[in-house]
Amino acid sequence: MKPLGTLLAVAGGILAGIGLIWGVVIGFYPSEVPALLGTLGSGALLLFIGSRMVASTKPTQVEWRPTAPPAPGAASSPIASVLPDAAAAPAEVAAAQPSPPAPERVSSEQLDDSTVAVPRRRRRVSWSLQLPDGSTALVREQALLGRAPQPTAEHPRADLIVIDDPSVSKTHALLRLADGALQVLDLDSSNGTVLIVDDVEQSCPSGVWMLVPDGAALELGTVELRCSAVASREVAS
Repeated sequence: MKPLGTLLAVAGGILAGIGLIWGVVIGFYPSEVPALLGTLGSGALLLFIGSRMVASTKPTQVEWRPTAPPAPGAASSPIASVLPDAAAAPAEVAAAQPSPPAPERVSSEQLDDSTVAVPRRRRRVSWSLQLPDGSTALVREQALLGRAPQPTAEHPRADLIVIDDPSVSKTHALLRLADGALQVLDLDSSNGTVLIVDDVEQSCPSGVWMLVPDGAALELGTVELRCSAVASREVAS
Protein backbone atom coordinates (compact mmCIF):
# COMPACT_ATOMS: atom_id res chain seq x y z
CA MET A 1 0.00 0.00 0.00
CA LYS A 2 2.72 2.43 0.79
CA PRO A 3 4.42 2.35 -2.70
CA LEU A 4 1.02 2.80 -4.43
CA GLY A 5 0.09 5.70 -2.19
CA THR A 6 3.42 7.32 -2.87
CA LEU A 7 2.91 6.93 -6.63
CA LEU A 8 -0.57 8.48 -6.48
CA ALA A 9 0.67 11.37 -4.36
CA VAL A 10 3.46 12.08 -6.85
CA ALA A 11 1.07 11.93 -9.82
CA GLY A 12 -1.39 14.23 -8.06
CA GLY A 13 1.37 16.69 -7.27
CA ILE A 14 2.44 16.70 -10.93
CA LEU A 15 -1.13 17.34 -12.17
CA ALA A 16 -1.69 20.09 -9.62
CA GLY A 17 1.61 21.69 -10.63
CA ILE A 18 0.63 21.57 -14.32
CA GLY A 19 -2.69 23.22 -13.49
CA LEU A 20 -1.05 25.98 -11.51
CA ILE A 21 1.51 26.66 -14.25
CA TRP A 22 -1.26 26.66 -16.85
CA GLY A 23 -3.51 29.01 -14.93
CA VAL A 24 -0.97 31.41 -13.49
CA VAL A 25 2.04 31.49 -15.80
CA ILE A 26 0.75 30.61 -19.31
CA GLY A 27 -2.75 32.02 -19.03
CA PHE A 28 -6.01 30.58 -20.32
CA TYR A 29 -9.10 31.43 -22.29
CA PRO A 30 -12.57 31.42 -20.79
CA SER A 31 -13.40 28.34 -22.76
CA GLU A 32 -10.49 26.48 -21.07
CA VAL A 33 -11.73 27.05 -17.52
CA PRO A 34 -13.45 23.63 -17.20
CA ALA A 35 -10.34 21.81 -18.36
CA LEU A 36 -8.14 23.82 -16.02
CA LEU A 37 -10.40 23.15 -13.04
CA GLY A 38 -10.50 19.47 -13.93
CA THR A 39 -6.71 19.26 -14.01
CA LEU A 40 -6.37 21.03 -10.65
CA GLY A 41 -9.12 18.95 -9.09
CA SER A 42 -7.71 15.66 -10.36
CA GLY A 43 -4.23 16.53 -9.09
CA ALA A 44 -5.53 17.58 -5.71
CA LEU A 45 -7.65 14.44 -5.41
CA LEU A 46 -4.77 12.11 -6.34
CA LEU A 47 -2.46 13.95 -3.94
CA PHE A 48 -5.00 13.61 -1.12
CA ILE A 49 -5.65 9.90 -1.76
CA GLY A 50 -1.92 9.05 -1.98
CA SER A 51 -1.12 10.95 1.21
CA ARG A 52 -3.85 9.13 3.11
CA MET A 53 -2.64 5.76 1.85
CA VAL A 54 0.92 6.52 2.92
CA ALA A 55 -0.22 7.77 6.32
CA SER A 56 -2.42 4.74 6.94
CA THR A 57 0.43 2.29 6.32
CA LYS A 58 1.90 1.10 9.65
CA PRO A 59 5.36 -0.47 9.98
CA THR A 60 5.47 -4.13 10.78
CA GLN A 61 6.28 -4.66 14.49
CA VAL A 62 7.86 -7.83 15.78
CA GLU A 63 7.01 -8.61 19.37
CA TRP A 64 9.86 -10.16 21.37
CA ARG A 65 9.09 -12.40 24.22
CA PRO A 66 11.75 -13.74 26.59
CA THR A 67 12.29 -17.45 26.52
CA ALA A 68 11.21 -19.16 29.67
CA PRO A 69 14.02 -20.90 31.61
CA PRO A 70 14.12 -24.68 31.24
CA ALA A 71 12.29 -26.67 33.85
CA PRO A 72 14.29 -28.53 36.48
CA GLY A 73 15.41 -31.89 35.24
CA ALA A 74 15.06 -30.92 31.59
CA ALA A 75 17.81 -31.94 29.17
CA SER A 76 20.41 -29.26 28.59
CA SER A 77 21.27 -27.95 25.15
CA PRO A 78 24.11 -29.60 23.18
CA ILE A 79 26.22 -26.42 23.41
CA ALA A 80 25.92 -26.26 27.20
CA SER A 81 26.95 -29.90 27.47
CA VAL A 82 30.11 -29.28 25.42
CA LEU A 83 31.28 -26.17 27.32
CA PRO A 84 33.17 -26.88 30.57
CA ASP A 85 31.83 -25.69 33.88
CA ALA A 86 33.63 -22.39 34.52
CA ALA A 87 32.89 -22.43 38.23
CA ALA A 88 34.13 -25.95 38.75
CA ALA A 89 37.31 -25.54 36.68
CA PRO A 90 39.36 -23.57 39.27
CA ALA A 91 38.43 -25.99 42.02
CA GLU A 92 39.48 -28.96 39.87
CA VAL A 93 42.81 -27.31 38.99
CA ALA A 94 43.45 -26.46 42.65
CA ALA A 95 42.68 -30.01 43.66
CA ALA A 96 45.03 -31.39 41.01
CA GLN A 97 48.02 -29.33 42.19
CA PRO A 98 49.77 -30.83 45.22
CA SER A 99 50.28 -28.51 48.18
CA PRO A 100 53.94 -27.62 48.92
CA PRO A 101 55.50 -29.51 51.80
CA ALA A 102 55.79 -27.69 55.08
CA PRO A 103 59.37 -26.56 55.91
CA GLU A 104 61.16 -28.72 58.39
CA ARG A 105 62.25 -27.04 61.59
CA VAL A 106 65.83 -27.75 62.52
CA SER A 107 66.78 -27.55 66.14
CA SER A 108 70.13 -26.36 67.41
CA GLU A 109 71.04 -29.94 68.40
CA GLN A 110 70.78 -31.04 64.76
CA LEU A 111 73.41 -28.53 63.59
CA ASP A 112 76.86 -30.07 63.31
CA ASP A 113 80.34 -28.72 62.70
CA SER A 114 79.78 -28.76 58.93
CA THR A 115 77.45 -25.75 59.12
CA VAL A 116 79.04 -22.84 57.25
CA ALA A 117 78.51 -19.35 58.61
CA VAL A 118 77.79 -16.70 56.00
CA PRO A 119 80.13 -13.75 56.48
CA ARG A 120 78.55 -10.38 57.02
CA ARG A 121 79.24 -7.63 54.52
CA ARG A 122 80.24 -4.12 55.49
CA ARG A 123 81.42 -1.11 53.55
CA ARG A 124 85.01 0.09 53.80
CA VAL A 125 86.01 3.60 52.80
CA SER A 126 89.56 4.49 51.84
CA TRP A 127 91.18 7.92 51.74
CA SER A 128 93.91 9.24 49.50
CA LEU A 129 96.61 11.83 50.22
CA GLN A 130 98.08 13.90 47.43
CA LEU A 131 101.82 14.25 48.17
CA PRO A 132 104.02 17.20 47.17
CA ASP A 133 105.66 15.25 44.33
CA GLY A 134 102.22 14.63 42.73
CA SER A 135 101.95 11.00 43.81
CA THR A 136 99.06 9.62 45.84
CA ALA A 137 99.19 7.60 49.05
CA LEU A 138 96.24 5.47 50.17
CA VAL A 139 95.06 5.38 53.78
CA ARG A 140 93.17 2.13 54.50
CA GLU A 141 93.02 1.92 58.31
CA GLN A 142 95.97 3.71 59.90
CA ALA A 143 98.97 5.54 58.52
CA LEU A 144 102.04 7.14 60.13
CA LEU A 145 103.30 10.27 58.37
CA GLY A 146 106.85 11.61 58.73
CA ARG A 147 110.28 12.08 57.28
CA ALA A 148 111.25 8.56 58.42
CA PRO A 149 108.22 7.05 60.22
CA GLN A 150 108.64 3.86 62.22
CA PRO A 151 105.86 1.52 63.47
CA THR A 152 105.20 1.80 67.19
CA ALA A 153 103.91 -0.65 69.77
CA GLU A 154 100.57 1.13 69.78
CA HIS A 155 100.29 1.08 65.96
CA PRO A 156 102.27 -1.91 64.66
CA ARG A 157 100.17 -2.38 61.52
CA ALA A 158 99.96 1.25 60.41
CA ASP A 159 100.99 2.12 56.88
CA LEU A 160 104.14 4.25 56.61
CA ILE A 161 103.96 7.35 54.39
CA VAL A 162 107.32 9.07 53.91
CA ILE A 163 107.38 12.84 53.35
CA ASP A 164 110.94 13.85 52.51
CA ASP A 165 111.00 17.42 53.76
CA PRO A 166 113.19 18.95 56.50
CA SER A 167 110.20 20.76 58.07
CA VAL A 168 108.51 17.42 58.76
CA SER A 169 109.38 15.50 61.92
CA LYS A 170 110.66 11.93 61.81
CA THR A 171 107.24 10.62 62.97
CA HIS A 172 105.04 13.65 62.54
CA ALA A 173 101.34 12.61 62.65
CA LEU A 174 98.99 9.63 62.68
CA LEU A 175 95.95 9.15 60.44
CA ARG A 176 93.12 6.68 61.10
CA LEU A 177 89.68 5.77 59.74
CA ALA A 178 86.76 5.74 62.19
CA ASP A 179 83.43 4.64 60.61
CA GLY A 180 84.68 5.84 57.24
CA ALA A 181 85.75 9.27 58.51
CA LEU A 182 89.38 10.41 58.45
CA GLN A 183 90.99 11.67 61.66
CA VAL A 184 94.45 13.12 62.31
CA LEU A 185 96.56 13.10 65.48
CA ASP A 186 99.67 15.24 65.87
CA LEU A 187 102.45 13.22 67.53
CA ASP A 188 104.16 16.11 69.30
CA SER A 189 105.85 17.23 66.09
CA SER A 190 108.39 20.08 65.99
CA ASN A 191 106.56 22.33 63.50
CA GLY A 192 103.01 21.18 64.28
CA THR A 193 100.05 20.07 62.14
CA VAL A 194 97.48 22.48 60.69
CA LEU A 195 94.02 21.52 59.34
CA ILE A 196 92.84 23.70 56.43
CA VAL A 197 89.11 23.65 55.59
CA ASP A 198 87.78 26.14 53.02
CA ASP A 199 90.92 28.27 53.40
CA VAL A 200 90.41 28.42 57.17
CA GLU A 201 93.44 27.17 59.16
CA GLN A 202 93.14 25.41 62.51
CA SER A 203 96.09 24.11 64.53
CA CYS A 204 95.85 20.51 65.71
CA PRO A 205 96.81 20.20 69.39
CA SER A 206 99.27 17.42 70.13
CA GLY A 207 97.54 14.24 71.32
CA VAL A 208 94.01 15.35 70.23
CA TRP A 209 92.18 13.65 67.37
CA MET A 210 90.83 16.07 64.75
CA LEU A 211 88.20 15.24 62.10
CA VAL A 212 89.38 15.80 58.52
CA PRO A 213 86.52 16.63 56.08
CA ASP A 214 86.57 15.42 52.50
CA GLY A 215 88.59 17.83 50.36
CA ALA A 216 90.41 19.39 53.32
CA ALA A 217 94.17 19.82 53.49
CA LEU A 218 96.75 18.97 56.15
CA GLU A 219 99.84 21.11 56.56
CA LEU A 220 102.77 19.24 58.12
CA GLY A 221 105.54 21.81 58.64
CA THR A 222 105.57 23.52 55.28
CA VAL A 223 104.18 20.56 53.31
CA GLU A 224 100.53 20.57 52.31
CA LEU A 225 98.64 17.30 51.73
CA ARG A 226 95.20 17.23 50.09
CA CYS A 227 92.80 14.60 51.55
CA SER A 228 90.04 12.95 49.49
CA ALA A 229 87.65 10.08 50.16
CA VAL A 230 87.83 7.17 47.74
CA ALA A 231 84.78 5.21 46.53
CA SER A 232 83.67 2.66 49.11
CA ARG A 233 83.70 -1.10 48.58
CA GLU A 234 82.12 -4.06 50.37
CA VAL A 235 84.33 -6.41 52.33
CA ALA A 236 83.61 -9.48 54.46
CA SER A 237 83.78 -9.02 58.21
